[in-house]
Amino acid sequence: MDYELIDFGNGRRLERFGTLVLDRPCPAADNRQRKPVLWHKADARFDGKWSTSVPKQIVDFGAVRLEIRCTPSGHVGVFPEQILNWNKLAAVRYNSGQGNIRILNLFAYSGGSSIAAAQSAPFAEVVHVDSAKGIVDRAKHNAALNGIHSIRFIVEDVRKFVKRELKRECRYDAVILDPPSYGHGVKGEAWKIAADLPPLLEDIARLLNERPAFLLLTAHTEGLDTAALQTMLQRAKIDQKTEFTASEFLMNIPSSGGGKLGCGCGVWCGRISS
Repeated sequence: MDYELIDFGNGRRLERFGTLVLDRPCPAADNRQRKPVLWHKADARFDGKWSTSVPKQIVDFGAVRLEIRCTPSGHVGVFPEQILNWNKLAAVRYNSGQGNIRILNLFAYSGGSSIAAAQSAPFAEVVHVDSAKGIVDRAKHNAALNGIHSIRFIVEDVRKFVKRELKRECRYDAVILDPPSYGHGVKGEAWKIAADLPPLLEDIARLLNERPAFLLLTAHTEGLDTAALQTMLQRAKIDQKTEFTASEFLMNIPSSGGGKLGCGCGVWCGRISS
């Protein structure tokens, strides 16, 4: 794998993407002292702006290949903590035996989960939805880097797309979603995870087939843990469709000093074998 978390602490993390070493803010890393000698390796540092121009780089994250692009906001076009989930998605063997299956990826960002799902099930119809056209264009580029051309890309507010699919009586065998804490839809529709995720999950419960393959819900919001996510899923009655066998995705990444950086949490539920 071409990614490595080199060190973290004092509110920052030092990461290697291919040959590129970046020093970026990380609020979750404020409870650990970093090792100063390691940080001289950084090719660029972000403090409101990048300390130098950073070239694009193609990086393999396990089974998924993505292009790294440093943005003015400090993002790089990938959330490395999702590597564990991509590896799991890429390794899944579906039990349905129903031929083609339909997988929906919501808040799909730059395409890592969509690509991993398509790799695991080349016969599947993978639908990738995000409200930012520029991000969807990047996801298309990333899919091409992986030799995948079967993903259906849609620029739309997630909530509106799900409701439209319900009206069309469309159903899916699996749903992946990684909602942000805050965000905006195509027309500026405000999104707040605490208020908007529960009703969205209720709609997703109706969107899933009677015997879905899986649902993967991840989040990076402070104060939102796996217990809270499971409660939301149960209240949406998704557990009644999936038997709700859940596994935790802590998405902790070991550092060179043996520490672990908590970057969010997730819940997997459904009838699968891997």
